[in-house]
This record gives sequence, structure tokens and C-alpha cells, in this order.
Amino acid sequence: MSSTQETSTRCTCFESRRTSASSTSGVASFTLSTEPATELKPDMPTHVWVSQNPNHPLPAYARDYPKPIGEINIDEALNRRPGRWTFRGTVEANLKKQSRSTINDVNKEEAYAAAKTSLLETAAQMNAARSKY
Repeated sequence: MSSTQETSTRCTCFESRRTSASSTSGVASFTLSTEPATELKPDMPTHVWVSQNPNHPLPAYARDYPKPIGEINIDEALNRRPGRWTFRGTVEANLKKQSRSTINDVNKEEAYAAAKTSLLETAAQMNAARSKY
């Protein structure tokens, strides 16, 4: 293969990885493959607000929220304890959670010794039961 063919093959492979490339300048320009959601305009119907990307639900400004039943007490709402699934609630829950106990070498040796004696006792019981038959 000649050096001219090798270069063109290399450029073709390089450019084929781009979404769009200029063949004259040799510089690739990137374009996004996803289409942005349409802009909010007051005269647009609500079905236009739906995002073109199926992974994203409706934006917050396009959702229909229920009206409050009664008066909203702002002081009470701000002083209310956070829910478990909020960021602040998760941080507080993690602070309250007990940390794991660390196992040192002495505890490991004691645990292995207890497991060994338990297994030896079980083996002795099985051998005794087998010798009866």
C-alpha cells in the first residue's frame, strides 16, 4: 500500500469516528446527537414541552402540581425535619448509623478457633451416628 493510500485510510478512519467532519480543513467539528428540548414560550401548547430525550421526564416548569389544601405555614415547613430520602435526611441518617466494628487479629483468631471447635464437634457427632448403623 502506498503512503498516499495509507494516509487517506487513516483520515477516513479518524473522520468516521466524528459526528461531522470538514474534509477540506481536516478539523472535525462536533455536533450533539441529541436534540435539545424546545424553549418555553407562553403561547406554545403543553405537548410541545415534552423533552425529545425519553430518559428525561417533563421539566419542572411544565408539570401540573396540585393546589395546596389549606394555608401554607412557611415557618413550620422550613423547620420541619427533612424526609429520609432528601439529601439532608440522608446525611443525618448516615451520621446516626453505627459504624462497622473493626476486626483485629485477636478477634479473627478467636472466631476461627470457635468455628473449628464447632466443626470438630459436628464431625464427631456425625461419625458417632454413622458407627451406630
